[in-house]
This record gives sequence, structure tokens and C-alpha cells, in this order.
Amino acid sequence: MRIALPSHPYLEALTAPVADACNSSGWTVHVVPEADVASMLQRKLVDLALITPLAYGRALGTSDLRIVPVSCVVMHDFTHVVGMAIRDGAEEITTMGSHSPEDFLPVLGGLLMQEKYGAEPSYLIDLSSSDKSVDCVIDVISDTAEAFHLDLSEEWFDAAEMPVVTAIWACHADADDASISQAVSVLSTTIPGTIEVHEDYTLMLDGEEDVIERDGRITWTWNSEVEEALESMLTFLYFHQRLTAMPALKILGRPHTEEIPENLLGGWGEGFADADEDDEDIE
Repeated sequence: MRIALPSHPYLEALTAPVADACNSSGWTVHVVPEADVASMLQRKLVDLALITPLAYGRALGTSDLRIVPVSCVVMHDFTHVVGMAIRDGAEEITTMGSHSPEDFLPVLGGLLMQEKYGAEPSYLIDLSSSDKSVDCVIDVISDTAEAFHLDLSEEWFDAAEMPVVTAIWACHADADDASISQAVSVLSTTIPGTIEVHEDYTLMLDGEEDVIERDGRITWTWNSEVEEALESMLTFLYFHQRLTAMPALKILGRPHTEEIPENLLGGWGEGFADADEDDEDIE
């Protein structure tokens, strides 16, 4: 069994025990950048991979993949993983950038800034190869010294009322059933406990300090809520043309449909019609 894992530090609560379990089983484990994980799975260099929803949707154009519903990475409300820093004095957002502009979460952040705050364009400048100043920086918080004003998963939860599905297990439809079943058995023993996240955020209102409590959590277990959130995320990515076709949610061992659920078709492109009116102002 060959397995690929993304090298993101914020996924280590899941990927570290997975790597240990796989090594103990004598399996080959590749810990590589996010884009390489998807590439290795598509080229069948690995049998199983932890990939993003964006990578899953893109791969279905050329590969027949199946989601393995054993564990996943899900961010609920405030998680302090990826943030958006708005330039002081910016009255509107006309440029955005990231040090990892092709990774899923920064891409999602750019789309969310467009959808929720009218930022244009939603594509990100690569700040790792450019010293250009931008109106909004979207990055993994631990990777930069930026002071972030907005939390990606908190903003998504506020607008979509769903968690962010960050990573899922996937294999090819023609993968060996016995090997995948064995992998599922091993992986099911590596699911971390819920990580609770809390921050007391202090801001000044009319010259007085006001403390806002921000709470969230990161979970790792596949369930019906995760499935619904993943369907909504894929629809959002398709609407914003990051996917060339609306991908079906193909779950290993389950018949699937190519139809898009009607309840997921509406809402996008309307500035999140159900979001609070206060969210329309970036200030």
C-alpha cells in the first residue's frame, strides 16, 4: 500500500499518526506538498491519498476517484488556521495575494473575499516570488507574521453556515478492495480527538476596549454533516469556475448520482444572501 499525505503543519494531528501507523504496517508513505499529493494519486503512483475538495473536483475530469469515508479534516467556525489580512487604509480590495496561491485554503479565501466583500479579482498574486503590495494577504497564519483581521473558516461558517471540509481520503475506483479495506481498518485507529480553538479578541469601540470571544473546533470524523458540507463546497467551487464541471460525490462502496442536489444550486453569487448585513463592509 502506497499513501500520499500533504505536508501542511496544521494537518499533523491527523497525518503524523497516519504516517506512524502506515510505517508500522510496512506501507510506503509520501509526505509531499499539497499539489503533489493530487498529482501522485492521479498518476497512480499511490493507492490512497489525503486530498483537498478542489483537487478531488479537478481530478474527476481525468480520473475516476472514490472518496474513502473513514477520516477527514473539517474546520468549524474559528480555527486560526488561515487568515485574511487587509491593508491598513484599504477602502476596497482590488488585489489579493498569498505565499501559497495555488493551495486550496488560500484559493477558497480569495473566492470568499469576492463573494462576501466584493473583492476583485479573486485570483491571488504569488507573494513568494513578488514583493508587490496587495490590499489583502491570505495565508496560513503560522507561516507569516501578518496581523490577520479575518479568519477563513470563521468567515465561511458565518456566511455558509457550514464547516470547511479541508481534506478527504480518495482512491481510484479500480483500486484493490482488500487493500483499501485494510487501509480503512488501519486509518480508523488514527482519528484524533476534536481540537477546540478559543481566542479572546480585543478591539476598540468608541474609545473603549471590547472583548469578543471566538470559538471553533477541528474535527476528523466523516459523517452526514461532512458529506453535506463537501457537496456545498464543490458547488461553490464550480460556481466560481475553479472546476470545469460539477463533480459527483462518489463514495467508496456506494452507488452515486451525477445530479446536483437542488438545495445546493442557489445562493452563490448573491453575496451570501443569508449573511448578516454588517458583513458587507470590510471595515
